[in-house]
Amino acid sequence: MNGKQNGFGIGIGGISILAVFVVLCLTTLATLSFTTAQADLRLAEKTAQAQQQYYAADTQAERMLAEILTDIKGNSGYEDELVKKGYTLTRRTDGAAVEYTVDAGQSKELCVRIGIALDANGMPTGEWTRESWQTRMKYDTSGEDDTLHVLK
Repeated sequence: MNGKQNGFGIGIGGISILAVFVVLCLTTLATLSFTTAQADLRLAEKTAQAQQQYYAADTQAERMLAEILTDIKGNSGYEDELVKKGYTLTRRTDGAAVEYTVDAGQSKELCVRIGIALDANGMPTGEWTRESWQTRMKYDTSGEDDTLHVLK
């Protein structure tokens, strides 16, 4: 023998390992892309659901406001009627405030406070202001503590 090797030798093994590594990298990146796309879809669906719930609550709150304004117009017994319907009525020096909440989904509620101007006799003048119209998180009153206590 003259010292030459016949065949491909170690070169074919290196290319095979490189090809397997590239396939594994591409598979990993494809899996991560798919997982990210699924997470984005879930987030978009939750966002759309939350928006639908908010606008449904906003519509309900506007209807309730229209009902309140109809009930107080020229009605001397408006206070009892509003309280009977479940609204919170608070007398103030500059008029009255009506408060109510509307369910806006699983964990939120829309809280509304309307200011009503009263004349010297305590009758509504027909003027009103939107003092507060905001969402807030519902407080869990079940008594169960779901929090994770890391520090004790």
